[in-house]
Amino acid sequence: MNKLNVTQCEGEGQGSCKRCVDKGKWNRKWMCFLYHIEGYEGCYCSDCVKEIEKEKVI
Repeated sequence: MNKLNVTQCEGEGQGSCKRCVDKGKWNRKWMCFLYHIEGYEGCYCSDCVKEIEKEKVI
């Protein structure tokens, strides 16, 4: 089981979670509350990071 390398996104202001936007859900968060997952494009909210981690384990 490989653990994902998750780091806090950098930048000021607000950004959107890529997965939420892809699902059609409006999502704006401060950049300090978004995360980058190594090997994935874009930033993700904590809920989506947890979902992606669960999917990777299965």
